[in-house]
Amino acid sequence: YNPNAKKSPIYKNRYARLLLVAALFLLVAAAVASTIGVAMTQSEKEPILVPTSSPSLAPSTFWEGRIQERLANITNAAELEDPESLYYRATNWLANEDPLQLPPDADNLVQRYILASFHIQTTQVQPWLSCNRPETAENATCQYEKLVGAFPDLVYERISWFRWMSGVHECEWAGVFCDESNQTRALDLSGDEAYVRCKRSFRLTCCCFVLLTPAGQEIVGTFPTVVARLPFLQSIRMSWNNLEGTLPSEIAMMEQLTDIEFHYNSFTGVIPPEWYSATQLNRINVADNFLSGWIPTEIGQLSFMRGFFCFENSITGTIPSEVGNMSSLVNTRWGRNFFSGSLPTELGRLQRLQEMWLHRNQFTGSLPTELGRLRRMTDLRLHFNKLTGPVHDELYNMRQLTRLDLYDCLLTGTISNRISRWRNLETYRVRSNEFQGTIPTQLGACVELKQVWLHQNNLTGPMPAEVCALRGPNGLRTLDADCLQADDHPEPKIQCSLGCCTSCCDFESGFCLRED
Repeated sequence: YNPNAKKSPIYKNRYARLLLVAALFLLVAAAVASTIGVAMTQSEKEPILVPTSSPSLAPSTFWEGRIQERLANITNAAELEDPESLYYRATNWLANEDPLQLPPDADNLVQRYILASFHIQTTQVQPWLSCNRPETAENATCQYEKLVGAFPDLVYERISWFRWMSGVHECEWAGVFCDESNQTRALDLSGDEAYVRCKRSFRLTCCCFVLLTPAGQEIVGTFPTVVARLPFLQSIRMSWNNLEGTLPSEIAMMEQLTDIEFHYNSFTGVIPPEWYSATQLNRINVADNFLSGWIPTEIGQLSFMRGFFCFENSITGTIPSEVGNMSSLVNTRWGRNFFSGSLPTELGRLQRLQEMWLHRNQFTGSLPTELGRLRRMTDLRLHFNKLTGPVHDELYNMRQLTRLDLYDCLLTGTISNRISRWRNLETYRVRSNEFQGTIPTQLGACVELKQVWLHQNNLTGPMPAEVCALRGPNGLRTLDADCLQADDHPEPKIQCSLGCCTSCCDFESGFCLRED
């Protein structure tokens, strides 16, 4: 070792470089070991979590789960997950069986689900008459059977359409009507406005018709309230079926609904109070069901109502005076119920009214003179009531009348010569009242007459030649009067020339003898 020797730089000293590399290696090894140790310690402090109980049932498929999420605002989750639920079956069909296989974000998914639910619920008891869900060997097309006549036999028109729950768009299903945006606007599974096969039954003093079997699509069961979730639906027509239970109050919340037709079914209970707040409605037809209760004053809120029909039920009470606020009313039928009280004078405010049926009830009092303000009235039926008093002269201002039924009441007075104002009159039936005096010659000015009942009154004298001149196959076909001769009164009340009256009746017994 020579201390005076010249020293080389440290970075050129081989021994020093070896020591530096070794030191760096030891530092790296120490850092790695420290990291591993910390991780192992942390893992010992935080054990892996495992479920402590069984997880909730997941949807059978991811697709079905997404669909359930989409329908959560329509149907509650419990029903969507219950395998016994109708809504579960509809969801399962959408996800796993529907040939169309809509994705969960499809615009018409909710609409298709609602209509599928409707069909599933209304076919639990029995299938519809036509266009049901296709069976294994059936394709999407069908022949829709629409009732168009029923007397003496049922008559159906066959219409080519598509089955419900088939692979076509739901707007193509039979009875579903959509707009250009494929939004459901009408649901029509009714029969046509036709007479049905029926039998007569007697309900107190009323003679009414009872439907033997459903004649529309033969739909039975309760009405599916899920339909109320169709936001653009304007018309529900389910007449001539056998729907039962109470009328659905839920449909009153449908802002665009204007037409409700449930006539000729088997509904019970009352007309839902909520319906009277649905001021956009312009037609309610619940005729020929088994409804009861009464009509509340809130009916006056339906100022856009054009047609209100509640005939052939068991509704009681009076006609509320607020009915006069239904300024748009054109047609209304309240017949064959148990209404009572007097006819409200406010009926005269219904300037657009053309048809009013109030027959076969228990109305009392006189005919309001205000009815004469109904200048558009064509069909007025008040028969089989307990109405009294005369037919006031004001009533002859209804110059558009084609039919007037006042028979089987307690009306008095005479037949006014103002009857000539009713030049469009075709049916004039005033049988079984207490009219007196003679038959005015002015009746012959009603040249459109087809049927006249004058018998069982206190009318006397000859049948005017002007009336007899109307007789003929294309003119007056029925003319009944008290012209029958009998042993105890050989001189009849009305003298009718040969070939004039079609039936001569006996005032006391009511027996009538036809001319043929």
